[in-house]
Amino acid sequence: MGRPKKSAKELEQAGARAGVIRQRKIEEGIAIEAARPKPRPELLNDLRAALAVERQTFSTRILPGQTVATELGNVRFNWRSNHPLAIVRKFAEHVAKAPTGYGQVTRRFCQRFLADLTSGHERGFYIDPVAAESLPLWLALRRWDCDTLAPMQLLCPVQIVAWKKATGEYRFNNLWWDCAGEFEPAIRGGMKL
Repeated sequence: MGRPKKSAKELEQAGARAGVIRQRKIEEGIAIEAARPKPRPELLNDLRAALAVERQTFSTRILPGQTVATELGNVRFNWRSNHPLAIVRKFAEHVAKAPTGYGQVTRRFCQRFLADLTSGHERGFYIDPVAAESLPLWLALRRWDCDTLAPMQLLCPVQIVAWKKATGEYRFNNLWWDCAGEFEPAIRGGMKL
């Protein structure tokens, strides 16, 4: 017979590694608080400033008969390749045209995104390139780098942050992402767009 296992409390007192203590707490059924990174104040200030500008200008940037709002200064959005909206649109077009490699839910999700880009305004929905441009700030609060995310990983956050109603309210206020598992083979395969 081996030695008796130390409790999580005993491991803490003995100076064990955090991972060992965490595993023992799980074994003992002790609730574990998720360690949340503290947002950096400068990021919060930058995000607040970006959101204020976005909200103040949104109603003036909606064009009649157009789903895509203009950028600041009422300049039409030019779909430059490094913008989150352009990255997501390119990915959605790729998925919609690909004969295999993506599940049916993912394909429909992308097809709906593309259809909404052309006719969303008819239902009172608009996509805001200025809001999508602030996505790196949103992600940085969680210590994610927007530039390192795959296009399929940007799709849902862009949907949440950029789609708006004419009033400026977000179109989506929750997220059901059952299709996330369908992205996994493409991530592992290192798909490049």
